[in-house]
Amino acid sequence: MTSKFIFFFLLLGLSSIISQAVVLRELMVSFYGNEFFVGLVLACWLIWTATGSLLAKKFFLKIKNYFSLFFVLQILFSFFLFLEIFLIRYFKGEFLGLEIPHLFHSFLAALFVPLPLAFVLGSWWTIGVKIFSDKQKALNISSINLGYWLECLGFVLGGLLFSFLLVKFDSFWAINFLIVWQWATFIYLLPQKGWRFLKIFSLLLCLVSFSFFFTPFLKKLEAVSNNLEFKNQTLIHSQNTPYSKIQITQLDSQYNFYQNGIYLGSEKDFAFAEKFAHFPLIAHPQPEKILLIGGGLNGVLREILKQPVKEVTYLEIDPDLITLIQKFSSSAVKDSLFNEKVKIVNLDGVYFLKNTPEKFDLILIALPSPSTALINRFYTQEFFQLVKEKLNSEGIFSLYLPYSPSAANKDLESLCASIFKTLKAVFPQIIILPEDEIFFLAAKSTNLITDPALLVRRFNERKISTNFLTPNYLAYRFTNERIPKTWETLSQDKTAKINQLFSPVAYFYQTLFWLDLFSLKFTNFFKKIAFSFWWLCLLVLLSLTIYLIKKRKKQSRIVIAAATAGFSLMSFETIMIFTYQIMVGYLYFKLALLMAFFMLGIAIGAYWGTKKAAVAPTKISLLSTSHKLIGSFSLLLIPTLIFLFSIPFLKLTELFLFLISMLSGLVGGLVFPLANQIYLSENQEATNKTGVIYGADLIGAALGAIISPLILIPVYGVLTNLFLIAFLNIWLIFILRQKLEP
Repeated sequence: MTSKFIFFFLLLGLSSIISQAVVLRELMVSFYGNEFFVGLVLACWLIWTATGSLLAKKFFLKIKNYFSLFFVLQILFSFFLFLEIFLIRYFKGEFLGLEIPHLFHSFLAALFVPLPLAFVLGSWWTIGVKIFSDKQKALNISSINLGYWLECLGFVLGGLLFSFLLVKFDSFWAINFLIVWQWATFIYLLPQKGWRFLKIFSLLLCLVSFSFFFTPFLKKLEAVSNNLEFKNQTLIHSQNTPYSKIQITQLDSQYNFYQNGIYLGSEKDFAFAEKFAHFPLIAHPQPEKILLIGGGLNGVLREILKQPVKEVTYLEIDPDLITLIQKFSSSAVKDSLFNEKVKIVNLDGVYFLKNTPEKFDLILIALPSPSTALINRFYTQEFFQLVKEKLNSEGIFSLYLPYSPSAANKDLESLCASIFKTLKAVFPQIIILPEDEIFFLAAKSTNLITDPALLVRRFNERKISTNFLTPNYLAYRFTNERIPKTWETLSQDKTAKINQLFSPVAYFYQTLFWLDLFSLKFTNFFKKIAFSFWWLCLLVLLSLTIYLIKKRKKQSRIVIAAATAGFSLMSFETIMIFTYQIMVGYLYFKLALLMAFFMLGIAIGAYWGTKKAAVAPTKISLLSTSHKLIGSFSLLLIPTLIFLFSIPFLKLTELFLFLISMLSGLVGGLVFPLANQIYLSENQEATNKTGVIYGADLIGAALGAIISPLILIPVYGVLTNLFLIAFLNIWLIFILRQKLEP
């Protein structure tokens, strides 16, 4: 095989993974890390890529000058890549909002923003096969499978490149690097003779792109587009760190901090800071040793230090955020960070609690609501159990959620009821303080005092100076009539389940509450789909079974096999991303690396599948065996993931997750070359049919990208998702073994 063939498909894979990583990173910020829309965007990306692959032969292959066509697609790719970053940031500022993205506009962005770029990438596959088939007069099936393997290898190289180099750069710097690489490779791919105009023009484009690294142009682009995100605010700082994208805006004299698009707070949130800090500390008879997770920039730390505490451990995984708080906050916030009683620890909260020998009088969680799978793990039964183990005998655990007792919302109630029931499953005594937010105080013992007279006396004795919190208000919050009513409401909520690490239902309720703000009809429709999923799944499988057995066509079954493998692969990838988040705690820096290991597994599987397909006497039997491997692997993952969570060594856990990600790609990667070889062997014009299996694989993956993160994982749990993968592949084996037409 020629070196140009190798470079072409390596470039396709490398371009796909880097452009996808940049776009998804931007969308994680725009959609506030919410997996509902991140999953939808990924699904749309795959669907548009499949569409490009399937339609390329219909629209593009009529053009005989394929290198000129590839040149046009290269220009379109470069243009669309820059355009999409602008569009994403423009949509966020103009339509999506700063705190809650608008539902309809978010759907439009998720659906259409990936379209042009993904369509071009999908077209490259079919066009590349046609270019090299014409050049070699006949491109055999093994060569087509090799192209798929090389594309996967390009994914791996691109993932490594992005993870260790490009992730440190802003988006326009990263994509400009990719475009320079592409134009240089395109010049190499052009034939030796002729094509003089394309060579000269491509060289000029390459030199222009390269020169951008040494001019203020890219920096200006980054600044202008970042400012589009914050309507009516002034963006004063934006920075990518290994853990997140941090943005700081100014509104009048107030600085607002955002992390991955989520509003963290402002130093002027005085009322919240006073309530969150002093309610649990006043409830404790002698608060000396405190653990605070989050909340360092909105004044909570400042308020804690007003109490007679001896030591405060403040956890913030991202040291760059601490540096920026010091730079842009007031002297009062800076003084609290550098107070001799405060110990700042740059570690993930879950990892810290697993490994620290220390115990605390109070543990406070000052984090946003569980709107993402990453944040949700701090609201799970497993995390609460860790907290309980690290509390002293009279220790108190405190957290808060949004609430509205005067204007009840069923999904918000279910969210609060889920956390309430989860706390009750771990702690012997719970106190709830409902108003515009609901504070939960959970005690390790049953000695938690709620007597308002005693609480007021403690408040006065400790001589706490506050702006909003008064003795009368303190007494009111611990005795008002909303407490028993809310307790009854949360206790009697039959839909709310205990929130667990591998079954993050609180994240699902939070998503429903967010959807309620825009359309109750859509939320109810989505809930019906989610809660009726198994009946719908059985109905679809029954219909497909009847159709495939009745039709008795090999090609139809092979297409379904490719789609099932695509669904399984994307479900595996979604599960690994989710598992990485809940066990390791930060994905922003490692997303492309995790995907690279996954694609490395697919590349190994595709290569192995190609070798086996060339010598296998019965390829259908080998295809059935591949699906057996997928089903068996999914079942083995269940005890493996449960065991991994118990390992206290973060690096070892992380290493195992990368290895599992690679293995999950490997078992799924076996299918494409087998399905491709069986399908194309049934057609006379093989190279004109290459987009069918490729497209089926991508469409199956798109379904996995929607169903797994939006329904299966949050509603039914990771383990149930793995059972479904096993069930689908067992069902497919049954289908493949049915008799075909003679």
